[in-house]
Amino acid sequence: MEKLRNVLLRYRQLNNLTQQELADRLGISRNNLANWELGRTTPTIEVFTLISNKLGIDIKLLIDDVDSNEKELNNTKLALYNQLGELTEEQAQEILNYINYIKSKK
Repeated sequence: MEKLRNVLLRYRQLNNLTQQELADRLGISRNNLANWELGRTTPTIEVFTLISNKLGIDIKLLIDDVDSNEKELNNTKLALYNQLGELTEEQAQEILNYINYIKSKK
């Protein structure tokens, strides 16, 4: 995830932050941040959303370099994630049950 690596590193440099300081702002471990900056691991879509919200960075700037299949999947997950806030607890549980049902059919 070259784009994410560059955005995180550039943000830190522009704001004179250490990895620990940025990790604290994001509520994550410094180790996770270091791994993302080094391209060793990739955060989940929920973490992309957190980074976007906490740093005020458009999420598209974080995921634009993802290959088209992964980008489409991330956009779908993001759309689902954004819709969750509009559901009642009962509706969310019903969707979770359905997801578990689909996963069990594999």
